[in-house]
Amino acid sequence: MAEIRTDTYYRMSHVTGPGCVLVSLRFGTKPEKGPWVTIRAAREAPIDPSMDVDAYVAEVLDGVTDANSELGSSIEVEEIEIVPDDFPTPGQVRHCAKTLATHFQRSTEPCAAPNGGPATRHGNSNVTEGPPSVS
Repeated sequence: MAEIRTDTYYRMSHVTGPGCVLVSLRFGTKPEKGPWVTIRAAREAPIDPSMDVDAYVAEVLDGVTDANSELGSSIEVEEIEIVPDDFPTPGQVRHCAKTLATHFQRSTEPCAAPNGGPATRHGNSNVTEGPPSVS
């Protein structure tokens, strides 16, 4: 299973036989003209991406739309980071974007607490608000 890193950006690498991609998204309010696109390159590396950037962005937005449809959410992408020498196959970026958006939504929605106690956030089961529930 792929590791999902969560900090300012949600990142997921996906490697298949013919394709390799690191999808890095920052969720937030999508700018009016579409998400910001940042090219991540090592120092002195070429910054011209080898893939079609417009197609990459479209796959990200399609993947997030897929997740929103399944989850009934309204997640938006504020920024996309692209590694210029990635070589994704068709659908690979969409798959990663959907997985990241699903993880983001599930990690930010409240969980039901046992015995009618206060709700907590996914991934933070030791922190609650309010009095402890009574068994």
